[in-house]
Amino acid sequence: MAFLDYWRGQDDAVELVINGDLLDFVQAPPYKGSSLRAADRDGIPLCFTQDQSCDKLEAINSSHCKSFAALGSFLAHRPTNCITILPGNHDADFYWGRVQEKFRALVCGSNDGAAQRLRFWLDPVYRPELCPTLWIEHGHQHDQVNCFFIGGEPCWSAKNPPIRTDRLGNERLYECIGTRFLIQYLNDLDMKYPYVDNVKPFSRFLQLFGASALRPGFGPIHAAVAVASMHAFLAKTLVTHPKDVLKRDGGEPVSAASLVRAAFEKTSVSRQNAFIDAVRGRGYPLNISPKITLANENSAAALLSFLSDNLDLLDGIDSGPAEGTLKLGQAFRVDETNELRSHALRTVSDPNTGARFVIMGHTHEVVNEPSYINTGSWTRYYKLQAKERLRPWTVLRTKSWNEFPYQLNFALAKQGGDSLVELQTYK
Repeated sequence: MAFLDYWRGQDDAVELVINGDLLDFVQAPPYKGSSLRAADRDGIPLCFTQDQSCDKLEAINSSHCKSFAALGSFLAHRPTNCITILPGNHDADFYWGRVQEKFRALVCGSNDGAAQRLRFWLDPVYRPELCPTLWIEHGHQHDQVNCFFIGGEPCWSAKNPPIRTDRLGNERLYECIGTRFLIQYLNDLDMKYPYVDNVKPFSRFLQLFGASALRPGFGPIHAAVAVASMHAFLAKTLVTHPKDVLKRDGGEPVSAASLVRAAFEKTSVSRQNAFIDAVRGRGYPLNISPKITLANENSAAALLSFLSDNLDLLDGIDSGPAEGTLKLGQAFRVDETNELRSHALRTVSDPNTGARFVIMGHTHEVVNEPSYINTGSWTRYYKLQAKERLRPWTVLRTKSWNEFPYQLNFALAKQGGDSLVELQTYK
């Protein structure tokens, strides 16, 4: 609000470009339940309907109405101020027409002039008219976990939006892997571990906390089950052999299901029987002990997937699935920051683009280089340690301000020159 008030008071006209992920539709209520997940006739995963996205927008506004009003005040103050919004992977919902209309109404009220200067840029790259050598994109299309492609073709433009029809004839948003990861695995855990979704980029979460969930004393059994199920899902989705997901320090492959199974081996027979009764009560046909079920690859995947949606059933199960430090296999150690940087350098090196400067976001990590800026994050994110190591999940539960800092960074571009683009921090 203070940032917008500062720019509202400037003498010159200002265009505010919001480069994706302004709103977190994926984690806004309603954020769980089978009604949020579907598929089209080809089995392509889908998530929110337009009505659900509108409900989520209303929930966001109820908690952040003052921020919405500040955007409206910025637009209303001067008839030359404007806002350009690019959707990101967390707010692909802006591709819905009614979501755009509702957002304009929440921000601008009855001020039609201001509403006309609030626009949504639905193509992947934005080139400001007054700064033609500047190339702006959110960056998620260069991240294999959060990109929007169907059949090898990008579905991230006004002509080909990320909207498909499910098997019942309802239009829904395409669900990328990262979105499903949040809906199916992290949104529930976020209630007890509010920093669980602040570990950016995604690969860092997998390396540090995804693995530590399966180590004694580092994470609760709830997290172990959710992470094990998530690993199996990623392995299947990314066509990676499941045994490539987790390895011991010595390089020995290990099954995620076997690690969770070890927790049940430490649980009393009476508690296991109570667990079986509770699972059956939720409608899951568990007819044998969880230890035997988890020993079979197919039945283990099905049970873990069910439990990831019913984590409360694990209350009372002993933690500590296995000894030994774990790490992810090479297939899950992608560095998203370098992926985006590489694309930015290719863009400015290509004479056909006419771009001399690239601005992206998405990864939450700051990059400030001669031809590429990433503004980082306005929300708290995990601070890179000098020597990466497994971290206990208690870090995600407590207010660890030093380990989850933030900077209010923005890129300032003045009319006409790429040499005048620079990263600044609002204080």
